[in-house]
Amino acid sequence: MCGRYNYLSDGPGFRDEFEAVLTFDWEPRYNIAPSQPVPIVTLEDGARVARLASWGFLPAWARDPNGRRPINARSETVATNGMFRNAFRHRRCLIPMTGWYEWMQSEGGKIPHWIRPAAGPAAFAGIWDRWGEGDDALVTCAVLTTDAAPSIAHIHDRMPVVLDRDEWDTWLAGPPEAAASLLRPYPGPLAWHAVSRFVNSPFNEGALCVEAVG
Repeated sequence: MCGRYNYLSDGPGFRDEFEAVLTFDWEPRYNIAPSQPVPIVTLEDGARVARLASWGFLPAWARDPNGRRPINARSETVATNGMFRNAFRHRRCLIPMTGWYEWMQSEGGKIPHWIRPAAGPAAFAGIWDRWGEGDDALVTCAVLTTDAAPSIAHIHDRMPVVLDRDEWDTWLAGPPEAAASLLRPYPGPLAWHAVSRFVNSPFNEGALCVEAVG
């Protein structure tokens, strides 16, 4: 699964990495948590546009905006699951990231790890939707997940779907069959290290979140 991540580029870096029009100000975030506003990149009239969305998916047809809001969608069923399939076909997005956190079970309790692609930029494969109309509209998103890459399976058995730059256009604009071919454990090199439990609280921010601990 993916329940916490970071994106450490600033606004100019964001624009350069994703060649996107930003509709908001962005500063590096070290500890992004569910229900918070997160940046997503969509394709609008052939151009990449970055907008903010609430992390926790709410389909447009939902009757109650206070109902279930999953933060992840399993890649194995996203094309057939009634909650996600329409968004997978028509509203895919990139979720910019530097890395994500997973908690590994140990005798002394769960140990958080920061995991990231060895080279960037990269993004999570995401889906989004808009609930409501006008000024009251709510834009939401979810991160797609898959089996963990073998190199990090000892930390957790699931991971987010990570897309390299050369895969972004296919994910945003390709047919569903082409997009589905990207839903696999990340094939590139990954780096990781244990971090302090400071990151456990979604209220904590800053470089301490990613500082290695022995």
